[in-house]
Amino acid sequence: MLGEKYEKMGSVEDAIRCIHQSLELNPRFEAASQLAALYLEQRDRQSWETMWEAFLQLPDNSSNHYFAQLEIADAYCGWGEWQNAKPYILEAAQVWGTISLYQASFVLEGLGEWKQSEYWMTEATTNYPSHYGYAWYYWCRRTGRGNLAAALEHAKAYFANPLGKPTRASQVLQGSFAVLQDDRDTARAAYAKALDFYPSYTCTLMVSKLAREALDTETHQRAIAALRKHYQESPPDDESPELTKAGMAVVDLTEAQQVSDEQIEQIGTLIQQVPDSPTRSALAYFFGCELDRLGKETAALEYWRHALVLPSRDHIYATLAGHELCLKKTTSRQDDDVLGKDDLWGPATAE
Repeated sequence: MLGEKYEKMGSVEDAIRCIHQSLELNPRFEAASQLAALYLEQRDRQSWETMWEAFLQLPDNSSNHYFAQLEIADAYCGWGEWQNAKPYILEAAQVWGTISLYQASFVLEGLGEWKQSEYWMTEATTNYPSHYGYAWYYWCRRTGRGNLAAALEHAKAYFANPLGKPTRASQVLQGSFAVLQDDRDTARAAYAKALDFYPSYTCTLMVSKLAREALDTETHQRAIAALRKHYQESPPDDESPELTKAGMAVVDLTEAQQVSDEQIEQIGTLIQQVPDSPTRSALAYFFGCELDRLGKETAALEYWRHALVLPSRDHIYATLAGHELCLKKTTSRQDDDVLGKDDLWGPATAE
């Protein structure tokens, strides 16, 4: 607690000293994570790595090592270093926890180790069907690989069971599954229900996209008008200006009949500047869809790839982007397409 106070006062050295003392008294993951964040704020990666290595040598209590390995792997992915993330996430996966199984698949997907990636996603689906029952199927659709038929059976069972009280997230998931099944009517209904919770760029863009594909201009125009009215009358206080600019730029594009290379670059830059990576991923997917509609296939493929490979991607829209790539090229990425630092896009994670 004292370390937190020093941090808020801007005295980083004192904060680090206090948290070090806390770890010596009681080596808890929460304190280690707090200290790790301070090192990264200082761009002191060497101290970050040294601290975690020492922490993992201590006796494990209350799954401290498990959560540490998850955090370490996530950081390495954020730096485009999937190979460095691999040993940590595979060690965490031995616990067979919900998060670690899914993340192990994610890391190996980044490394192009397709069979092992599918193995861990299969384990996530079969061991936690009420949580990840759909995930294996989404993996197959996202990559263009795997046992699609078996994965689909698990997904159907997942969506056949009540998902509890409807939420925005559950409606989006239902809608995305319907899109992957080419059930456009069900998808439109689900995304429309998601919009009942609160207006958003992504759900509006999906309703607009599906309406235009069905030649339903009225629904498209109504959805776009409702979003614009919401932002004119009651813009959200907690939304970054970068997101507002990027979101509205993609929304405006839905009513365009052509787009120049200069406009593509401008909108792409706006999306790149969105600070939240999952939202950046989702907007990249929709931008790719609009570019494809306007005959800019090469640019569309580029932005679908951005949506697909961002380290903190939105897994639903990454899947939809991967599916679009599969429709164009059979698989979303080639067998030897191993991700690295050059595949990072958007605001860099502090090193």
